Amino acid sequence: MRLTAVPFLRKSLPLVGIESVELTWTRVWEDFSGIGYRFRGGGLVGFGYRSGPAVKCPLRTDVSM
Repeated sequence: MRLTAVPFLRKSLPLVGIESVELTWTRVWEDFSGIGYRFRGGGLVGFGYRSGPAVKCPLRTDVSM
């Protein structure tokens, strides 16, 4: 899976490292305190520029990436 926000961010995640994929809803200011590539406690990372539909992809911990 590739996340891209040209020219700011390009990140690739091997599919074998993704545990699941689910559709969800996000509120970037409430959930991540802002827009862009954001880190939150508990290993949660957000990549958002607006509130609305989102994809949640928990990563597997038993696979080296």
